[in-house]
This record gives sequence, C-alpha cells and structure tokens, in this order.
Amino acid sequence: MRKYKLYLPLKKDQDIICKRWIHLFKEIDVEYQEVRILTAGEDFQKIDAKHPLPYAVMIDHGEETGKKKSYENMYKHVLVDSGKSEDDYIPKDYD
Repeated sequence: MRKYKLYLPLKKDQDIICKRWIHLFKEIDVEYQEVRILTAGEDFQKIDAKHPLPYAVMIDHGEETGKKKSYENMYKHVLVDSGKSEDDYIPKDYD
C-alpha cells in the first residue's frame, strides 16, 4: 500500500497554495492508499517539519520515510498518470 502525507502550516497561516494541495490530495483514491493531511499545531509540531510548509511525502510499500514530492510531480502522478486529467497540463511548482 502506498502512503501519501501532506504537511500543512497552522490553520491561520494557510493560503491558496495549501488549498490547492488539499484539493489535489482529495483526488487520491483512498481505497488502496493511505492518505493523511496533517496540520501543524494539531497533528505535529511546526519545529518537527523537515521541509518548509506545505509539503507532501509519498511513501512506497516497504519504505519507512518516503520522499518529498513537488506539487508538479504529485499533480502528474495523481491526475495525469491516473487518467483523471483531460489534458496533459501540469501546473508549475509553488516552492
């Protein structure tokens, strides 16, 4: 089973980029994958974040930590490669 984790800043610090990440994560099929949306201050401490917030991690079966994925890479994986996107448009990174 593949796992997806989205790490977001505090609710008061979330912006449109965070909303785009959330929308993208809601497109992931949860039947065969584990999908978690984690918010700083609620699910983890902001100082424990390994990268600037927001960021996503994809963990393949058998891995412990996984790899950080860019928005562009996740969009391609979740929408384009799965056939959910009607065209091959991929938005650029927001980092």
